[in-house]
Amino acid sequence: MGTSRLSSNSRHRRDSDLNPPSEPFAQAGRPSSAPGWGRSADKPSYRTADQILSMFAKERSPLHANERKYTAPVTRSSLREELQFQFICKLVQVHKGGAKLALELKVGNKRLYVVQKVKQFLNCIENGEPMSFTKLFFYDPSMHYFSPQDQAILSMLIRMRQSEEAYRESISGYLGASDGRDILIAPLVWKPLLDLLLQADSRMEGTGLANGPLTLGEGALPLFYRIAQGTNEGYQLEISGLRELILLPAYDAAVVEGQLHMLEPMQMRSLEDLSRALTSYGIKESIDISAQQVDEFVQHVVPELRTLGHLSIDSQVRERIAEPELAPKLYIDFYRERITARLEFDYGVMVINPLAEYLIDEEEKR
Repeated sequence: MGTSRLSSNSRHRRDSDLNPPSEPFAQAGRPSSAPGWGRSADKPSYRTADQILSMFAKERSPLHANERKYTAPVTRSSLREELQFQFICKLVQVHKGGAKLALELKVGNKRLYVVQKVKQFLNCIENGEPMSFTKLFFYDPSMHYFSPQDQAILSMLIRMRQSEEAYRESISGYLGASDGRDILIAPLVWKPLLDLLLQADSRMEGTGLANGPLTLGEGALPLFYRIAQGTNEGYQLEISGLRELILLPAYDAAVVEGQLHMLEPMQMRSLEDLSRALTSYGIKESIDISAQQVDEFVQHVVPELRTLGHLSIDSQVRERIAEPELAPKLYIDFYRERITARLEFDYGVMVINPLAEYLIDEEEKR
C-alpha cells in the first residue's frame, strides 16, 4: 500500500510538471491593462503572439548593470539626407561708416528655401532642434546633415550670432529686423568667413549689377589713371572707374563691377582720400595740376596710384617730368645661424616690401 501511494504521488507530480496550472496571462509579465491584449489571450492560438508582444513592449533592463545600450550609428547614405545651402553676400547701405556686408541663407534638398529668421535657424542647429519652413520642407536634425564646408560656415555664424546684435545696434541708420532674413557680418570674422564662402555655393548681390557668384578679383583694381597735357601749360589727371567703386572700409574691401576685391589698409586709406577729394566740390573725374605742382605730384601721388589701379602718362608729359625709377634692393642677413633675405622696392619716397605679409604669417606660425 505504501508503494502504491508513492507511485500515485510520483505520477501526480509528473502530470503537474507537464500540465502546470493555468494562471492569468497578465502575471507572465504582460501589462494587464493593455487594450486588446486581454481578449486575444483568451484564445489559445493568440497566446504566443501576446506573450511576445508583452515581452518586447515593456522596457527591458540591460543584461548587466554597467552595460550601456548600443545604438547603431546613423549612416548618412541610408537614413539622413544632405541639405544644400546657398549663401548670399549682399551690400547693406547705412549712414555711418559706409556700406556693410550681410549674409542671407537658402536651404533645402530638392528646392532651396529662404531662411526668413536666420538667428532662429542657427539656434535650432546649435541645440539640435527642428524648424518648420513651409508645408513642403521641414528641417529635422535627425533626418538631415550638412557638408563639411557648409558646417564650417554655420559654426562660424553661430559663434558670431551673439555679437551681431551689439554690432547692429552700433550702426546708426540700419533698420533691419533683429531676427530677419540676413545677419550682419562682423568685420572681425570677415576674412576667415570669406575663405569659407569662396569654397561653398555663394553669391554676391546688391551691387547694382546682375547678381552672380561670389568671386575674388585678382590683380590691380579696374581703375584707370592718366596724366595728360592740360590747359595753360598745366597738366591733368583723368580718372575712370572710381564712380563705380563701392568702398567697404570696415572690411578692407571694395566692390567693382560686381566683383569683390580685398585691399591692404594703406590702399583703402588712399582710395578713401582720393574719393573724398573728388567729391568735395562735386563729382569729378579729372584733376587739374599746375606746372609748379607736377614734380611733387609725381613724387608723392603717382607711386600711390600705381598700387590703386592702372596708370599711364602721355609721352609728351613724360618728357617734361622726372618720374622716379623703381629700384629693387635685396638685403641678406645672417642672424642666429640663419640666413634671411629681405626684398624691397624703392620708388621715390615710397618703399614697398612685397614679402612683409608673408613674413608676418610665417612668424605667427612659429
